[in-house]
Amino acid sequence: MWTVAVRKLWHKKGNALVQILGLALAVALTAAVPLYAGGALGRIVDDALQKEADKDAGLPPGALTVRYQAVGREVPPPEAVKAFFAYLDEALATAGGLPLLERSGTYGLRPLTFTRLEPPPGRNADEKGPGSRASADEGLKGRGAGEAPADRAEGEAPETAKPAAPPASSKRVTAAVGTVDGLRGAEFFDGRPPTDRLQSGGVLEVAAHREWLLATGLRVGDVLRANVPGGRAKTLTVRIVGGFDLSEDAPANRFPGRAFFQKTLIADPAALRSALEDGILPLQLGRWLFIYDLAALDSARLEATHRFLAGLNVELERRLPRAQVESSFADRLDAFRGEYARLQAMLVALIAPVVVLLADFLFTTGRFLIDGEAHEITLLLGRGARKRQIVALYLAEATFAWGIALLPGLLAAFGLARLLGQASGFLQFVRRSPIRLALSPELLLYAGGVLVLAVAIRLFLLRAFFRAGLMPAGRRQRGRIAAGIAVDALLIAAAGYGAYALGRTPAASAGVGFDPLLVLAPAAASYGLIRLFLRLYPAAMRLGLRLLGRVALPLELALTTLARAPADALAVMRLIAFTLALGLYSAGAAATLRTNWEADFLLRTGADAVLRAQWETAIDPTSLLAGGSGSGGAGEAPAAGLPPGGPAGGAFPGGEGGPGPGDGDRPTVRTVFIEPPFERFRHLPGVEAEARVLVRDVAASIGTKSLGKGTLMAIDNVDFARTARFVPELYRPHHPVDYLRLLGRHAAALLVSESFLKRAALKPGDVLTLSIDREPAEFIVFAGVPYWPALPSDRPFFIANLPYVEEVWPLEPYDIWLRLGTDGRLADAVQALLDADIPLVEVIDWRSKGIREQKSPYQAGVFGTLSLDFLIAALTAFAGYGLITAFSLSRRAPTFSLLRASGLTKAELFASLAAETLFIVVPTLGLGLVTGTASARLYLPFLQGAFSSGERSLPFRLVFRPDDVALLVALTAATVVLAGAVAVRQVFRLRLAETLKFGAER
Repeated sequence: MWTVAVRKLWHKKGNALVQILGLALAVALTAAVPLYAGGALGRIVDDALQKEADKDAGLPPGALTVRYQAVGREVPPPEAVKAFFAYLDEALATAGGLPLLERSGTYGLRPLTFTRLEPPPGRNADEKGPGSRASADEGLKGRGAGEAPADRAEGEAPETAKPAAPPASSKRVTAAVGTVDGLRGAEFFDGRPPTDRLQSGGVLEVAAHREWLLATGLRVGDVLRANVPGGRAKTLTVRIVGGFDLSEDAPANRFPGRAFFQKTLIADPAALRSALEDGILPLQLGRWLFIYDLAALDSARLEATHRFLAGLNVELERRLPRAQVESSFADRLDAFRGEYARLQAMLVALIAPVVVLLADFLFTTGRFLIDGEAHEITLLLGRGARKRQIVALYLAEATFAWGIALLPGLLAAFGLARLLGQASGFLQFVRRSPIRLALSPELLLYAGGVLVLAVAIRLFLLRAFFRAGLMPAGRRQRGRIAAGIAVDALLIAAAGYGAYALGRTPAASAGVGFDPLLVLAPAAASYGLIRLFLRLYPAAMRLGLRLLGRVALPLELALTTLARAPADALAVMRLIAFTLALGLYSAGAAATLRTNWEADFLLRTGADAVLRAQWETAIDPTSLLAGGSGSGGAGEAPAAGLPPGGPAGGAFPGGEGGPGPGDGDRPTVRTVFIEPPFERFRHLPGVEAEARVLVRDVAASIGTKSLGKGTLMAIDNVDFARTARFVPELYRPHHPVDYLRLLGRHAAALLVSESFLKRAALKPGDVLTLSIDREPAEFIVFAGVPYWPALPSDRPFFIANLPYVEEVWPLEPYDIWLRLGTDGRLADAVQALLDADIPLVEVIDWRSKGIREQKSPYQAGVFGTLSLDFLIAALTAFAGYGLITAFSLSRRAPTFSLLRASGLTKAELFASLAAETLFIVVPTLGLGLVTGTASARLYLPFLQGAFSSGERSLPFRLVFRPDDVALLVALTAATVVLAGAVAVRQVFRLRLAETLKFGAER
């Protein structure tokens, strides 16, 4: 069977290559979805990790902590402890395949009451020598009498120190016994680290923190003993062999924390673990930290790690009861999985129309292939072949073709996924760092879906062929028409439901950027309308034959062919019209998204960068002269730096002895800001323009009538005109500069928001009072403005001249707005200011933020998929046009030869085919343009939800660029011309001898 399928494909290489091309395109397009989504997941994770790093709070994002705590006198079996430690070493070393960056653990016994044993006979407690109490005293006192430890401020008591530490002579202290995996950053000021084994007599060597030694009065060399509940050893003897401090940057300060060392005696991990696993000591508590590298997450590791964390509690409990996960990064993984699923669902929805087009291509070409092989199938059935053998042959053929298309399709999928990451608009690509691409099980799943689609189409066509059997051609055609009308009605109903759903719910969100319904619904509408209108095409051709049939023979021949046998032409027209409609909608959607996003971003930011310099403050001398005759409160303090009375106060009004309690009001000290020289901000490297901008909340009123609160922006109109980023379309019929010129007409000129102007019934020339901290100032209303950069439009805003504002109110710190050059770098400007001794409080780089938003996986995925949809649809239309034309001409070759034998010249035959092509192409282009434009104007307004927020609601603009339309028409026309070249070549290859084949058995 496989041999017959291979020979059949080889015998019809041209048809097979077109089928393989369609399958390869389907594999490439579908497999590019998981590839790009997996690579985009890496960018999503990197952005999230960068935000976490900027916060710098708590444990790293990939931290997992496990806790165990025994209840009461519960003692876990030694074999359970051993299995638990082994599970931590093996399974948690690679949680779902994630690399382990760091591991740390603390475990041991609860706090015990230790008794200090007396020194052995023959050795004095104050005897000199290594590890003796005398040498330990010297280590503790090494900083000098009364000097605080390095990790505490002078005079600060240790955290665990109590008001009265028990003296050493009491011989009883309380401490836990534990260990820390990877104790790094410990500095031993006396003694040495503990050894990794128990000493003779079961003595466990430990080290103690300096603050614990100081609080308990113990020294290096002391031996302690305590009763241990549980375990084979009824008592535990420990020897303090070293005292240590932790450096400021020691990892142990983060986990388990400095407080742990101030109440715990630290043993060597190997020695304590051996005692716990052998049952000598009971494991009573423990806490382990694992830090994983989330930057290595991909789609496969994401799912594996999620499954691992979901079942981790069960695995821990099974090995050691009461062991459980204390904290994990499962929430972050859930967020990443949600982002990954939303991105993948969006991409699948975006490519769905082209997948439908490819399925239509495979269906149409497959039907032509089966119709062309009807004689062979009938001959095989007549010679005893069974239907299941015919079906098996075609299934083997489809599977073999899919196998051939799989490798080039996957290679093309890698290229398409990289191209998606470079998209910045419709058919616009820029050079960016490539995304990480990796093979995943989903890749083969998507590619396998193409095989299922191809096999399902073949089975459906064969079933329809076998069911037709001896059915008359008329009944068969009526059945196809009825089924087609049902499909048309279903598509139009789906489009209507999509419009209804988009009208009831927000169509898009700023996070995702594009609602999948905004592609599925218009694609269904375009495809349904195209199919519906094409049903009128044969009637139009019959009408044309009646009107123009007698004009010229080639024209009559073309109209007769299209009126009587329109199936081939309708298949071609459907492919080309839908390709053009899809391209028009995609171009309009991409241009609309980009234009409205840019307008929204510019309105939110207003400039390329914003600087906030540090202003120095000083005491206003005039406020110190504010005396009074009122009575001051006894509890009030005088101004800073002033004596409460006495001779020094004689310089102040209000009495020779100065203002004292009960003698008068104390002066109210007021601070003033010292403005840094603005000239330092001019001529910065890479900066084209700069402007001073002051933004404050104000209260508005007219006379005694309050009009509410709003936002005041004070500017220098000339500098602001050169610096700010405006969207001129929002201010039509005026220009933003016209409003700025109005500010220059009067020092107290004021621009107010249009909504406030209408609500307060104001008009130009009215005097409006604005107040800051209850200090009023009067302004003259000159005009209302609809929008203003960086100001929300949902509340009143006012634009005034900064020099006038500084005259009527005290000087306050303002922002510096910058417009950067094309190649300008904000870092150079900031460095120049720092070199000029201008400290900055805050730097906001809006331009870089805009570039990052343009590189977001969602935006690149939307623009890239819309572009690839059209390109692949155009390639599919080209292949379909060429193949269907070749089929049609091959089937009509005997007719052409008979016409040539009857006296029709080659020129007349070529003119007939040219007229036929003209009657196909012109209505197709018109139908594609009409349906594409109608779908765009019907569905693109639903995108407005993505750019309307509580702070601002911009007028939504539908954008159709003439360049995009011209490019689409040119590409479609080129497709038609290239595919038409096949027809020309076929015509000139005709021979008169072909008439001998007319009616012959194939």
